[in-house]
Parts: sequence; C-alpha cells; structure tokens
Amino acid sequence: MKFCTYDDGQAGVVADDKVYPVGAAMVAAGILKEGYTMVQVIEAMTGNPDAPGCVDECVRAGDSVPLDQVTLRAPIDNPTSLWAAAANYMDHRKEMETRMGGGHTRSCRTRTTTCPRTSSSRCRPSPVPAAP
Repeated sequence: MKFCTYDDGQAGVVADDKVYPVGAAMVAAGILKEGYTMVQVIEAMTGNPDAPGCVDECVRAGDSVPLDQVTLRAPIDNPTSLWAAAANYMDHRKEMETRMGGGHTRSCRTRTTTCPRTSSSRCRPSPVPAAP
C-alpha cells in the first residue's frame, strides 16, 4: 500500500494509477479529525486497530480519482528532523570503525562500470596504493 499526500493536504492511497481518499474515509469513521496531518495518519495506522480496515474498505469501495488528475505533495509537510548524509559521514565512519574493531580505516576508491549483458552498473574497487 502506497500512501500519499495530494491536492490540499489530503491523505490517499495510490493503487493502479488511482488515488483513493483514505483520509476522508478515516475522518468519516471518526479515526481522524478534519485538518489531520500525514503523521497523524501514520499514527492511526499503527495505533488504532480500526484504521487499517477503514483504509482497506475505502480502497475496496472504489471511489477514486485518476492519479494524473491530482497534484502529489510532500508526504510530510513539516518533518521533525532531516538527516544530512554527507554532514554525518565522518561521525558514521568513526562509529563503524569502532564497531568493526579498527583496522578498517583505509579508503577504497571505486570506479563504476556498466555490464554489457545486463546494462546494470556496478562498482569495482580500484587498487589503492599502500601508504609509505
């Protein structure tokens, strides 16, 4: 099941190029209140035993909008945190070295090649000269 936020902040489920208005169904069932957020939809799906059945019923009922007639939005308008992978890299590397017991500090340079048979990319380690 793929949840989405669309148009004016409505929660939906995308299936077969259609969007099912599950947020409205959850409001009608008393699971959510008007003005809900996607975080509240997620909390309801994990914490309210009636929510998953309500969503399933909404999709089974078949009331939907074609996907190409809605405007998809960011799923969560105001996330509580953002992770910056590049900014956290050095801390992560040190943590992994500690967990691995050290000795894994050498960098590995890679080059990407494309497999002619499958057209998929794969990385192969390039030799790294030994430190003097």
